[in-house]
Amino acid sequence: MFIKCQRRGKLLVSSPHLIVQVISVVIQKFVNIWYPIFKVQRRYCTLYTFSEADFNDLSIDDVEFLYNHFRNLYYRSGDVSQALFVIKRFIRRQIRFFRVFDFQMAAESFQPVVNLQRPNRSLPNIDSYPLFTILHNPYGVIYRNSSSQNCFLRFEEINHYSDGTLKKIRLQLDQRLKATVKRFMETRTNRCQITNDEIQLLRNALNTINERLMFCSTLRNLEVLLGLNRLRQREDH
Repeated sequence: MFIKCQRRGKLLVSSPHLIVQVISVVIQKFVNIWYPIFKVQRRYCTLYTFSEADFNDLSIDDVEFLYNHFRNLYYRSGDVSQALFVIKRFIRRQIRFFRVFDFQMAAESFQPVVNLQRPNRSLPNIDSYPLFTILHNPYGVIYRNSSSQNCFLRFEEINHYSDGTLKKIRLQLDQRLKATVKRFMETRTNRCQITNDEIQLLRNALNTINERLMFCSTLRNLEVLLGLNRLRQREDH
C-alpha cells in the first residue's frame, strides 16, 4: 500500500501518501461491537477507507492529522465522538509502547524500566576513519562522544540515542555536506575525487536523523494534547 515507508515500532515514520482530508466517518456494528469506519483522501487525490485495525499502517503525521481534525470540530455527533475516542485510545497505546522501547521517550517520562539494550558503538579500526564518516555496511556514522571517544552510531539502533546526541551529529553532517557540495562544484579536478554517491549518502543520513527527531517531536505534541506529559505542560505554562 505504501511506497518506501519506514516503520519504527508500531507506527510508520514517513509515508509519501499523507492524509489531506477526512471525507466521512461511519459507525458500524459487528458482533455487538461498534467501531468507526474512516474514509479519507490522500495526497494525489487517492481515497482510502480503513478502521481502527488499520491504524498501524498510518504514519504518525496521519494520526496527528486525524486527532486534530476531530478535536477541533465545533459540533461533535455520536460518530465523531466515537471516532475521537478510538484515536485517543490508539495514541495512548502507542505512547505507552514507545516509553518502554524508545530511549528519549523513556527518559522524558522517567520510565523506571525500559526494554532497551546498550547500543553497539564499537567498530573495528574505528580510529582510522575520519569523524562523521558514513559507512555502508554496517550503515551508520562515526562521531565523538562527550568523553572524547570515537563511537559508531548504527542507524538501525537510532532509537537508543537521545535527541541531544542526534542534533550534534546532524549539525556536523550538515556542515560536511555543504563543504562537500562546495568542493564538488568548484573545479573539475575535485569532481574526480568527490562523487554524487558521497553527497547522496550524506543527504540520506541527514534525512534519517531528521525523521527521527520529527517523530519524537510529534509524539511529544500528542502527549501534551492528551495530558500525558504533565512536566512539559508545566514548562509550557
